[in-house]
Amino acid sequence: MARFVLQPCKLREDWIVPVKDTQPITVDWRELCAQLAPSRDLRALQVLRMLQVNSFVGLTKNPRGGAPTNFVLLNVDRSGNLEKVIAKDKTFGQRLLTVFRVEDVLWDTKVVELPGEGPRPS
Repeated sequence: MARFVLQPCKLREDWIVPVKDTQPITVDWRELCAQLAPSRDLRALQVLRMLQVNSFVGLTKNPRGGAPTNFVLLNVDRSGNLEKVIAKDKTFGQRLLTVFRVEDVLWDTKVVELPGEGPRPS
């Protein structure tokens, strides 16, 4: 079974930093999708498939309203510096809902989509 270890973080100035006195949480694929891809659309699930150790994953408010949008961020230097992201999107900090640093990723030999997790018909 796929397993993900996530360290809760917060935004401090232009940096993503771990929240003091919190322990990493361990979730499986189903729990990860429920927490970080609440819309269950194909794009949100594809974003989660990009997870790797030392990346950051989270949710932001959708600027157009509607369901939150998830993201995965991996800086070349593996730091939590968001200076470039915030320079491009001044509202990122205000829209940030939740963010985690990925401590460990264990993928199954195959990831199976659960019924109803594919694209929703229009």
